[in-house]
Amino acid sequence: MKKLLFFLAVSLLTVSSSFAQYRKGTIDANLGLGLGDFPTLVGAVDFGLGKHISLGARGYLNVPSEVLGLGLRSAYHHQFVDNLDTYAGLTLDLVPGTDLSLLLGGRYFFQKRVAGFLELDLGQGGIGGSVGVTFKLQ
Repeated sequence: MKKLLFFLAVSLLTVSSSFAQYRKGTIDANLGLGLGDFPTLVGAVDFGLGKHISLGARGYLNVPSEVLGLGLRSAYHHQFVDNLDTYAGLTLDLVPGTDLSLLLGGRYFFQKRVAGFLELDLGQGGIGGSVGVTFKLQ
């Protein structure tokens, strides 16, 4: 896991961003499952603010404990290969407590408006992540 995180971080920092396809007005919605010991439903919506930047909201529901989490997220997007949107950014969880995390993720678009996603969060609570489906709404 550490090797994968290191590879993603180095890749995002060392490659030029001249071919990024994330644009202003883009709206992506994620729906997925948390990667961890307990079943967790996760969701997020990202709004494209500029050529590479998004701002959004996220939430999760830990099913066994009925804990609801809500927060904000921002990301810098870069397209290394066709149909693959990779991104790195920050998340700020506000409910049930405050937590700032590093976000690393990617979406592979199988169709024009449907992608699979994988995200990793590195924060005060340790390493977490999620996997699921992204729908490009606009």
